[in-house]
Amino acid sequence: MDDRKKHELWGKILKFCQEALKKEVADAAEKKKQVLSERIVPLPNLSGMSDDELRQLCREIHSKCDKVDEERYDLEIKVNKFDSEVKDLEIKIMDLRGSKFKKPPLRKVKMSTDQMLSALLGKQGGGKQDLRSGLKKVK
Repeated sequence: MDDRKKHELWGKILKFCQEALKKEVADAAEKKKQVLSERIVPLPNLSGMSDDELRQLCREIHSKCDKVDEERYDLEIKVNKFDSEVKDLEIKIMDLRGSKFKKPPLRKVKMSTDQMLSALLGKQGGGKQDLRSGLKKVK
């Protein structure tokens, strides 16, 4: 297949994917509108209501709010439970993987104190230093 045909094919694939994405976004927006129209009920005319009817409406709204809060709380508990399960499973996976790998033993390196200090301090170490000079002398 030559380059021109490949380019045309990729162009067609990209157009198809763009159209599919646009359709998916439009479907999601339509579904959202539909769900919101089902869930949201418009309030009745409040000016023509008596005090008892207003109290009853407030009770209904309050009960709906309580129901939604309970559902939200239940969902939060479920999400926290699933998160903790996922973390536990990740820890188990890491434990299983960790048992396969062995740390290599460290090699002993012979190095004088001057070489060690120069390696640790770099060029600050300067010349030779006597580490034993500050120690207490014992008979």
